[in-house]
Amino acid sequence: MGVFKYRYFSSSSFDDCNQNSSNNIIRIESSPDPSDYTIINAKTINNFLLLKIHYTKATNFSGFKILVFKDTTLNNILKVNKYIIDPHFSENEKYISPIARFEPNEAGWEMAIKLCNTI
Repeated sequence: MGVFKYRYFSSSSFDDCNQNSSNNIIRIESSPDPSDYTIINAKTINNFLLLKIHYTKATNFSGFKILVFKDTTLNNILKVNKYIIDPHFSENEKYISPIARFEPNEAGWEMAIKLCNTI
């Protein structure tokens, strides 16, 4: 594993394990707060949903995120996730999480559109 004994990373609020495990992974509390957001833009392309979201207390990229979801609608995400939109990837099948994220600027939005038109 190299010089470092532990790997630290942020995880989805939908993931169950946030404690030290035998494989030396420590997950820190989810950031940003996935319940404190404003949806800036939503666009459906084919079977994809693109969202540009501003997370109120997030600090990186001034709180903006561009997320891509597959085979769902905004209403479905809000219903299933109980109004939580966590920008982190999660393998928890009880919740809907994004399949891709892009840098939250105009170029990132355009790349997300291209992805949705390509696959």
